[in-house]
Amino acid sequence: MRIRNLIYFTLLFLGALQASIAQERTISGVVKDENQEPFVFAKSRLLQGGRLFSSITEWKR
Repeated sequence: MRIRNLIYFTLLFLGALQASIAQERTISGVVKDENQEPFVFAKSRLLQGGRLFSSITEWKR
């Protein structure tokens, strides 16, 4: 039982350590249509490490 708890604690610690040193990146840009006009409410997707992130563009004047 004691070894099992030690293994769980070690895995929890390593997971927290990985999350604390993970890199964060900001991606920005303008989505344009074929006439080079800003495209409102375009959906973007980013696949990273098997996880899918998506967002919808905003209208900015």
